[in-house]
Amino acid sequence: MAKGSPSVATALILMMLASTCLVASTQAQSSEFEDIEILHTAVNPDNNKTYHLLTASSWEDAAFRARSLDGYLTTIDDAEENTWVFDTFAGYGDQSRHLWIGLNDVQDEGMYRWHDGTPFLYRNWGVDQPTGGDDSDYVHIASTNMGNIMPQT
Repeated sequence: MAKGSPSVATALILMMLASTCLVASTQAQSSEFEDIEILHTAVNPDNNKTYHLLTASSWEDAAFRARSLDGYLTTIDDAEENTWVFDTFAGYGDQSRHLWIGLNDVQDEGMYRWHDGTPFLYRNWGVDQPTGGDDSDYVHIASTNMGNIMPQT
């Protein structure tokens, strides 16, 4: 996996407004990912969570950038949140975007986990997904508003 390579997917991170906890190692990594910019920020009126759309990057770099902003790549907990995220960010700036989310099976092939450790309960897989395979560990929301698996870069 080529770390730092641009991807077809932009990242979507989630930040809880009340969260103020910092991870010590995050500040040191922050400067490495400053070229990953925030394109758009929105608050979901249904759950009051703040989301940031980041510029295109690898999943891993996006995850580090999310942590540097005191957040995580987003989790999708239900159909309403999935629809709101897609409607708010997938066509932002009149550009069709694939959105990295915090779901992956890097640690254990076929066992998907959220980046922030929350349980993986809501599923909205695209046709023939997940595809599996060692190089396809990261999930993004595709232009069909379904989860698809792809390599991180």
